[in-house]
Amino acid sequence: MVHESGINTITKKLFNLPLSEFVHLKDRTSNKRKYRDAWSFNEQIIILANDYTKRKNISIEINGSAFDHVCINVEKVCKLIEQDFIVSALDAKIDTLETPFKQLFKCYQHDAVTASTLKRSDRQSKTKTITFGSSPEYQIYQAGLYHEHIKDPNLTRHELKFQGKQAQEFFNQWRRDPENLEQLIKSFIIGQFNVQFKQLTDDSNVGRRPVLPMWQAWTSTAAPRRFDRVTPTKPQVANQQKNLEARLLRSRLEIGEGAYQDALESVAQAYYLDRHPNERSPEHQLTFDFVPQFAAVETLEIPAGDPITAW
Repeated sequence: MVHESGINTITKKLFNLPLSEFVHLKDRTSNKRKYRDAWSFNEQIIILANDYTKRKNISIEINGSAFDHVCINVEKVCKLIEQDFIVSALDAKIDTLETPFKQLFKCYQHDAVTASTLKRSDRQSKTKTITFGSSPEYQIYQAGLYHEHIKDPNLTRHELKFQGKQAQEFFNQWRRDPENLEQLIKSFIIGQFNVQFKQLTDDSNVGRRPVLPMWQAWTSTAAPRRFDRVTPTKPQVANQQKNLEARLLRSRLEIGEGAYQDALESVAQAYYLDRHPNERSPEHQLTFDFVPQFAAVETLEIPAGDPITAW
């Protein structure tokens, strides 16, 4: 259990804000995980703690508006993150007047845009967001219409959204050259997503059309970059977790309710550690110890880590 004194230390260390400036909330969800406690500073900084495991787990959300309205020392925060935290979700943006959104959206409406990922648009909304991919995701929209504090309605936002290992990898690449964040974002736009807005011509083959000069000029300063492709391994770990839980259920009456609940929690912890190998203990192996009467031993190989052995 993480106590408020520890949270207060974090808020002072990271943001120079006492915990008394935050509102205490109950049962919040972040990144598909539910937490018993959360502390919110105007929904711009959210500290989440005490998830439904026995692990001391803290998650920190810093929304983009926090950098606009709160005095955050970005360099200080990033150095502390590098030392003590794992980045599990990250959004990176460029606000610019060099790529007028109306011109880009016109190309999209006439199917004059190519990309290596699926593309879609919320045509009915006020901002008419253009979206490429899903994980990671690239969005283009009129930031001036979406955020009240932005005075210029023509300001176009290019925003990348990363999750998991990709978020950590992007963060690491940025920290190696923090002064060139804009070039790094552009490099993923033209590399990972391979987005090209084309000129409106009579050529039915969009791929042959010349690139829109405005888009060519905006992206020409960056070199294409992408994440390494990962080939999924089978069987999937999630299916293995379900199989283990099914085996436990069949033994529930024999091992007793207490041992059954402890074993379920161990399965959940092992599954989490397989997805987050940086948080593993030095033992690198989890053993489910039920009762000595069980003689059969089953070994389940998890693709990304070490074997889980269950009696």
